[in-house]
Amino acid sequence: SDAKAAAEKLRAEGKEEEAAKMEAMVVKLEVSLKAHEEAGELKKDAELKKAEGEAAEQAAEAAKAAGECAAALEKAGLGEEAKSVKDWQGMLEGGEESGADLEKAAHSAHELAVKLRAEGKDAEADEVEKLAQLLDVAAESKLEVEAGQKEKASKEGMKEAAAEGHAVADKLREEGNGELADMVDNVVEEVEHALSGELDAEELEHAISDAKAAAEKLRAEGKEEEAAKMGAMVVKLEVSLK
Repeated sequence: SDAKAAAEKLRAEGKEEEAAKMEAMVVKLEVSLKAHEEAGELKKDAELKKAEGEAAEQAAEAAKAAGECAAALEKAGLGEEAKSVKDWQGMLEGGEESGADLEKAAHSAHELAVKLRAEGKDAEADEVEKLAQLLDVAAESKLEVEAGQKEKASKEGMKEAAAEGHAVADKLREEGNGELADMVDNVVEEVEHALSGELDAEELEHAISDAKAAAEKLRAEGKEEEAAKMGAMVVKLEVSLK
């Protein structure tokens, strides 16, 4: 942004050669930044895939333990308790369980273990407690995976919004509306800054507020099409914030 402003200032002062060199520098910096961001995203994608695999393995381990636990409970004549454990086994084997589902099952398993121990059924309580601990681990992993998936989806929405913002700014600049284009570019820069590194909710809220103001100004200037595009950008950013 500072380099772009410097290039514009040089051009305004008639220093065309120096302005061209500054612009070439801007291009190199932007290419370098994009490569760095893409490398970071690839690393995060790889980490997410690994985490998804580990969460699936932990769920499979808990499902196996649930089958063994249910069999032990049935053998001890505890049919009702065995049915609850089989329900958890079915959920785990179905592969559609959420982190919240696993947390709920883990909590119920811990409670069942306490109940069995109070009834003097220590061996069966130990089996259920072992399952409860595996469910705890599976729940924690699943919740982390869900957070990673949500962040990835949010960043994709923000990238789309930034690309649309660039297109609006370019069109405005081509039409000779430099001031309006700068205003839109400012919003895009805020979105791109929020995208670099961990998602910052406060930065994103600020970008949304500025995007809304930009849409209103564009509408007031009679730029209905561009205002509508900024409005669509706001919607994408708000979805990313949720």
